[in-house]
Amino acid sequence: MRPTWLALLLAVTPALAGDRPGDWTIDGAPDAPAGLRASLWLPMGPWPDGRQHLGDVLGHHAAAYPVDAPRAVVMLEGIVRRPEDVPVLDLARATLTPAGGEPLRPLEGDAWRGQPAGADVSPPLREGVLAIFRVPFPALDPACGDVTFSVPVMDRGPFVVRFRRWRDLVAEAERDLAAWKRHIAASAMHSAIAPYLDHPAFRRLEARGDPLLPAILLRELRAGEAGDADAVPRFLVLHVLARTGWGRQQGVPDHGDARAAARALARWRAVGHPSLPGLRPHERD
Repeated sequence: MRPTWLALLLAVTPALAGDRPGDWTIDGAPDAPAGLRASLWLPMGPWPDGRQHLGDVLGHHAAAYPVDAPRAVVMLEGIVRRPEDVPVLDLARATLTPAGGEPLRPLEGDAWRGQPAGADVSPPLREGVLAIFRVPFPALDPACGDVTFSVPVMDRGPFVVRFRRWRDLVAEAERDLAAWKRHIAASAMHSAIAPYLDHPAFRRLEARGDPLLPAILLRELRAGEAGDADAVPRFLVLHVLARTGWGRQQGVPDHGDARAAARALARWRAVGHPSLPGLRPHERD
């Protein structure tokens, strides 16, 4: 069912409507109360019936919901083992703050058409209860790609989660990559790997983790194997890629020849991920 709905959502989302499922991500690893998962719902443009719809720009949900007016909705959801363990959130004091802007306050009424805002806890299920919190806010500026949600939580500090567009994170990583490449060129006489990695730009890249770091490395590997002399050298790509979650999962060796590089690139094409703006397995460099 999910692929069908996701394909429909992508098919009816006009190119000029702005964000699509998967265009955003959560920056960092927030300490969510009771393991709740956050998602951000933004306008996806009009459907064939002319209604405006909201979709999950993180890509976790394949559904879309109609709204009477543009808005942004933050949803927190998760299975909580016992009803009494459902966290108490002060939703009225929640904020959604664009980077460099003023905090937005929650809207009253529905999150989307026919779905009230606020907390929604299911009857007991086999695993526990399903807790869902929907918090609608005024519409974001379409140019906004960095927004932070915060909500007070009883008996603990506030829950804070930062949402960002992938394309902005990729652009930042590209700048660090360029600085790292300059360092690599300046370190070319070293026979050990450690000096090549001893640079703040590389440390920032490595701190980004999966999926951004392996996507950057795989693109560099593809470019290098195609003859791009400016690409990160194969020995460095394989060494660092093997330490990522993706590299371990795919059995990438920490050193190797052209055949090892070809196998890593073949796995990238076969599994189809990581796939980010400008860092896709089937794109040409």
